Amino acid sequence: MTEGHRLVHKLRYYDLAALSISGTTGSGMLVASGISLSFGGCGSLLFGFLLVCIVAYTVLCSLCEMATYIPLPDGCAGMATRYVDPAFGFASGYFYFFKYLVLAPTQISAASLAIQYWIDRETINPALWVTIFIILDMICNFVGIQFYATIVKFFAGFKVIVLIGLVIFCFALTMGAGPTNERVGFRYWKDPGAFKEYFGTSGSPGRFAAFLASLVTIIYPFAGIEIYGAALAEAHSPMRKNIHKANNLIMWTIFPIYICLIFFMGMIVSSDDPLLLEAVSLYSSSATNSPFVIAAINAGIKVLPHILNSCLLIFIFTASNTELYVSIRTLYGLSINGMAPKIFSKTNKRGVPYAAFAFCSLFSVLGYMNSGDSSKIVYQHFLNVDCTFILFTWLSILISHFRFTNAIKVQGIQRKKELYYTARFTPYTTYFSIGFSILLMLIKNFTVFLDLSEGSSFDYKSFISGYICIPVFFIFYFFYKFYHKTHLIPLEEVDLFSYKDVIDAEEEAYYRDLKTNA
Repeated sequence: MTEGHRLVHKLRYYDLAALSISGTTGSGMLVASGISLSFGGCGSLLFGFLLVCIVAYTVLCSLCEMATYIPLPDGCAGMATRYVDPAFGFASGYFYFFKYLVLAPTQISAASLAIQYWIDRETINPALWVTIFIILDMICNFVGIQFYATIVKFFAGFKVIVLIGLVIFCFALTMGAGPTNERVGFRYWKDPGAFKEYFGTSGSPGRFAAFLASLVTIIYPFAGIEIYGAALAEAHSPMRKNIHKANNLIMWTIFPIYICLIFFMGMIVSSDDPLLLEAVSLYSSSATNSPFVIAAINAGIKVLPHILNSCLLIFIFTASNTELYVSIRTLYGLSINGMAPKIFSKTNKRGVPYAAFAFCSLFSVLGYMNSGDSSKIVYQHFLNVDCTFILFTWLSILISHFRFTNAIKVQGIQRKKELYYTARFTPYTTYFSIGFSILLMLIKNFTVFLDLSEGSSFDYKSFISGYICIPVFFIFYFFYKFYHKTHLIPLEEVDLFSYKDVIDAEEEAYYRDLKTNA
């Protein structure tokens, strides 16, 4: 890589893990999970969450196997380009870029909505909060990767402590530790029941429709779990070891905490709770919309909403910060790969791609769309588009890994012996995860058709925001394919060796120096 286009190799495994943890733990778990509970009930929520956990686990393991073999500087887009088809890499790379370009202002919008819990929009215009968050995001992303990593580590640790505290709080509530001393146990699994029926439908079809409706928002708490893949070019030596340890740290932090929170959520809040149903109808992101706060209010704990809203604000801000970082690094990777103007790969002496930084920061102004009277509707449509981007990202990683493992087999490489890390349970989990992700993408907004039976008008805005990304992806894909005349790379021609020698040499030099200095 030429001088002036290099990133700085400063990120150790805990830095990489902190990026994913910080980017994943936004408003998804604390707020959006309540939407799934209200749609499907506690049984649908838990079962659907476990299914999505399998997909997220498979995505992480697939990414880790490819990243520990060759940590490509252009991340997930580079893997799709190398192992599938340059056109697929182009479309996947830009969708990954668009995902975080949209997610950052979405989180900024959510943060300004959270502040309205204390200060209403009539007192202070939300545009002020949006401006403050944009400036803070830009400062954090321009200071250099070493200082930025320190900030992310601190906030990721804070988030984990808060989530663990929330698990303990939920367990205590189920055992009757609140002021009312009322043990709830599995009460809400019996009444109103574990599986709800979708509005206007009944019986098994109604429960199945409600389960599918709840699945869509379940994926949002996992948005960004693969973020460390965008920072591979900044990983410290030994890169393979750091990437593998980061992947394990992410899995053993996120999954146990999330599963515990979802399990307890179904115990402490009824899916028919009036406060929950009102919160879902508002579609906001403040503490009053969190199922955990609703549980505290019902238990007579008055101070928790203010505490949790403060934590939620920090969660959302750090998530937007990380998502801006990823959009900058993704644009940098596209530029290195020749799929974006070369100026976007130029870096300053701190290793910050300054042109990509300026371009991505401009899109943060989308957060101002939240300043109008229809702010909650805007946030809903942002969320809708983001969920589709999440699924496309997962599919890109899964398909790339499927082709990667097949190419290794065809080219005679012994996967178990020659690779640093191999994903477990493949290809079965890969088949399931690809099929499940495609299914979710297709049924994501099917409820707009069910609502017609209730006499409602067709919600074309939700339909468009839910499905517009699918044709756009194929437009990107076929444009690049026809313009550059690319094709699906035959398995025997998949490049499994370029740049591997560079990584091997760096690893050998690191361990040689380590041995010499011991």
